[in-house]
Amino acid sequence: MNIDDMLNNLQADLDRRLEEYMPRENNTPEVSPSAEDSEDTIFCPECGARVESDANFCPNCGESLNDDFQCDDDEDDDWYDDEEDDDWCDDDEATESVAILFTDSAVLADKYGVSQDYVSEILRDHVEHLECSGYDCYIFDASDFSLGGDDVTWMDYKDILVRNMDSSNISPSPKVSLFIIGGNDVILQPAVKNPAYSPSPWGDNEYEETIFADFLYCFDEIDREFLDYNKARCSVSRLPLESGKIESSIEDDIESFLASSLEVVNGLSISNAMMITNRDWIPASREMSRNLPIVSMSNREGYILDNMYVSPNYYADSESEEGRAYWNAMENVDMLVFNLHGACMPAQSGFYSDDLAFSTAMGRRTRASIFNTVACWGARYIRYQREDSMLLNALYNSNVLLYSGACVPAYGKCGNYECDGTWRIQPAAYSETFMARFAEYQCIGTLPVGQAFLKAKCDYYNSSRMIEEDELTWATVLMFNLYGHPV
Repeated sequence: MNIDDMLNNLQADLDRRLEEYMPRENNTPEVSPSAEDSEDTIFCPECGARVESDANFCPNCGESLNDDFQCDDDEDDDWYDDEEDDDWCDDDEATESVAILFTDSAVLADKYGVSQDYVSEILRDHVEHLECSGYDCYIFDASDFSLGGDDVTWMDYKDILVRNMDSSNISPSPKVSLFIIGGNDVILQPAVKNPAYSPSPWGDNEYEETIFADFLYCFDEIDREFLDYNKARCSVSRLPLESGKIESSIEDDIESFLASSLEVVNGLSISNAMMITNRDWIPASREMSRNLPIVSMSNREGYILDNMYVSPNYYADSESEEGRAYWNAMENVDMLVFNLHGACMPAQSGFYSDDLAFSTAMGRRTRASIFNTVACWGARYIRYQREDSMLLNALYNSNVLLYSGACVPAYGKCGNYECDGTWRIQPAAYSETFMARFAEYQCIGTLPVGQAFLKAKCDYYNSSRMIEEDELTWATVLMFNLYGHPV
């Protein structure tokens, strides 16, 4: 099927769904039959959304619904066996979810100045609680293996992961949630050359040249022609730490975070979200927030547009009417989404617009448990101290349990551009397109967040690489990482 046919089918599916919500002449809403009573609808095998039975693609996640890809036709599918696919489609018996905690207890013990046995005890306690919630859990400890000193690479850690999964009879699957506990000096974060990097006239920039990409743990082999989500070894997230000795205690950091994550082990509730945007990127921010449960607000010139806060130069001690309204909203949201500037200099740890728009100190005032950031260096932590990292401050000094962002400059497009003497609106692209998709999967989909993040990356790449610049699209997939608990 070519791209035109796919788009036509998607449009047809959307039109059919919209007809259900069109006003009727007698003003009586049409009652749709339930899935059990109707043969006209099916459920998407990927995201669980209800779909018209003759649809070729799921309008929610884009999954192909052609016969060649239906779950009950597995003769040519070597990845899942028939029984697993029938369970996935019929949902008669939930497939047991696998969670892997991957760390180096010896390094963690040294960082916090505690015994290795104490670290292992904290991890085992968390695993016991996860198992009570229905997860099949494992601890993979790199300290059990002899690594080659200074010559160790991230591939050595991937080899440990693969060997442990094989010996534990864990089949590769995106349903396997890999949770890396520790920063780059505990379990190496894969470091690769930024495929979109080019030196500036002022010379190389070490903060831009290298991308740290946990995504590379997810696949045994990567086919740049098509990222097959279903062939992933695992989904991945990380609980990061700064390098070297840590002044805070392991109880205040790791144990406290793991305990908080157990309270929402079945999923974080997202009742309302807040979008904060630079004034130059309003069209892209609209795209990023289109499927978020944004609280409705009246437009106010210079402050609020289309339910988004625009270039807010507000501070925690602001006594203006706008400042009070801003902080009242900040204290009553579940998710914050940032489309702002970031910086690589250690002292510039906040997000910026015309001026400072959000600081690490401001993060302590919000009750949001999710930060989705599209900002240059928005998820920086390698080479930085805790006070200089928005990511580390959010996870350990605020209420944040999930944080997504880029470790290098995030690519996007300005809100408008001049062409043939006229100004035109620039659509969302690269990081903005990816984050819009991930936010949609978070708020609408049914996948655990680690799987949603991985699927958003694969779907973004496969749908965008023919439209956007290939190397920038690939760089976007690599640079965004998920931090926090993947389940």
